[in-house]
Amino acid sequence: MSDPTAFRIVELTGAKRTLELRGRALPYQGFTLEGKQRAEFTWYPGNPVATIQMLGTEESPSTLNGIWKDRFIKTVDFFGQAVETPQGIALFNGRQVADALALTQAVDQIRLGGQLLQVTWDEQVRDGILIRFKAVWTRREDVTWEMEFQWSSRGEAKQPVTFLVAPTIDTLAARLREKVDALIARADPLFEVRDFILRNLDRNLTELDTIASSVESSVTALADLRLTPQQAAERTLASFESVKAAASNIVAIFDAQPASEVEVAGTADTTTVPQNLGRTLYVDAWCRGVRKEARALELLSADETERLRALLDEDDLLAAFIARADSDLRDVSTQFYGNQGGWRRLRKYNNLHSSRLIAGDLILVPKLISGDREA
Repeated sequence: MSDPTAFRIVELTGAKRTLELRGRALPYQGFTLEGKQRAEFTWYPGNPVATIQMLGTEESPSTLNGIWKDRFIKTVDFFGQAVETPQGIALFNGRQVADALALTQAVDQIRLGGQLLQVTWDEQVRDGILIRFKAVWTRREDVTWEMEFQWSSRGEAKQPVTFLVAPTIDTLAARLREKVDALIARADPLFEVRDFILRNLDRNLTELDTIASSVESSVTALADLRLTPQQAAERTLASFESVKAAASNIVAIFDAQPASEVEVAGTADTTTVPQNLGRTLYVDAWCRGVRKEARALELLSADETERLRALLDEDDLLAAFIARADSDLRDVSTQFYGNQGGWRRLRKYNNLHSSRLIAGDLILVPKLISGDREA
């Protein structure tokens, strides 16, 4: 059973990280919780009694501070022996942190994450965000710290709805464009490549370039108010789903093809591409370089897909799909469900009037439930 006097920070969204402080790792005593009732008073002419419109409660920010010292927190002593019962207990994701530096880094991870938090100390509960964390190092082993929280509620079950906002999509678009451009530049060979490899590579590179432009267009549309934040987030999610597929295809090309079978006889510039053994190593380095860039793009898209899913809270969403050419919902159903039978569910879920799609249409693909499979 956990210590009832523990101070706990739990991420309610995102990575769901936890931080628990006990003993000498606790904040100093003095945890101010202040709230107020917001109201609007109106005095009408001739009426000495004001009318009051209640606007709801508001929780004021809280600031906590304390000192973390290695001699209370460290799990090993000066001689490298394990300390069985440290006086200061600091658990990050359930594991004891090594020292004061690791503890400040853990708090910074939570601050940088920018997620909705639930903070508890004894029976006091508040939901909000960590808006400021200050660490003042007296020396390498001792740090004086201060945390400031902005509260959104007193821990009620209902959480505020959050949407992806323009700066976030803008950042995503820039990161995607940077990664795609790096891959395109790296994939430009200075020697002849087998035709079927080059065709597959070029097709996926063209797809990635188009997707990056689509995300950039979403940023512009959001700024011009032609898309709501929710719509922009959904389109960005669909784009990253497509990025992941195209990047995975490029990785698969080089996984299936040894470097020795990539090149064909050609007349490359020998001042740039060496001959004989040096040329073989050059081709191998090119293959590994392109695969590395594609893999980085694949990982980026996987991370952002999960982050966007959590942000949109689409628990029943299987995928998001953007039609790249005129097609039909039956094609989408076959791609994600393995047969055409799910096209009616797709039409209903996306509030469409027909099964026909045109290039650029966004389709949200819900997970099938048991009744759908028999339909």
